[in-house]
Amino acid sequence: MNYKIQYNTQEERNVIVNKNLSLFLIEEQNITEGNFLVFSDLKPLELLLNDIRNNTDLIIFKQEGLL
Repeated sequence: MNYKIQYNTQEERNVIVNKNLSLFLIEEQNITEGNFLVFSDLKPLELLLNDIRNNTDLIIFKQEGLL
């Protein structure tokens, strides 16, 4: 699920980010209607793919005796 939260100042933005550390910040919108942060409770696909790549690299390094 995505959560869209409006903010007005940089300080307010920082407070919102700090209150939502359990969520993933997936988008920031600065549009004529206002400034918005979009959070998701699901890990973005790009981050999941990076995790898989990193784990695969670790396995390869271990098999080759580099770690």
